[in-house]
Amino acid sequence: MLDIVWRCELAGQTGPNKVDHALWQRALHGQAIKVIHSDNDGEYGGASIIFWHKSKQSLLYYFTTAGFYIHGSMQYNSNNAQLTAEEQVENNANGIVRSVSVLKAGE
Repeated sequence: MLDIVWRCELAGQTGPNKVDHALWQRALHGQAIKVIHSDNDGEYGGASIIFWHKSKQSLLYYFTTAGFYIHGSMQYNSNNAQLTAEEQVENNANGIVRSVSVLKAGE
């Protein structure tokens, strides 16, 4: 669902940074989704633009308050409600990052 704030508890994290708040919105006349998120009451945050790319499936661009940015792909598996992102991190030593989110109805 768009135009609401999603709350996420980050696995393996403790303290105030363990909760992420993200607002998902329609962007670019419905051609993309924009996600704005923050941790620890805005101490850290980022913005994503997710849009359809014909040859690469969906493509993600993510910019952060920490000065790095990410580009990569996302896949949604409707069988287990998982959103998997594989991302190349630029301007940071972490390289490639893979994350999995589980979307739960009503939560």
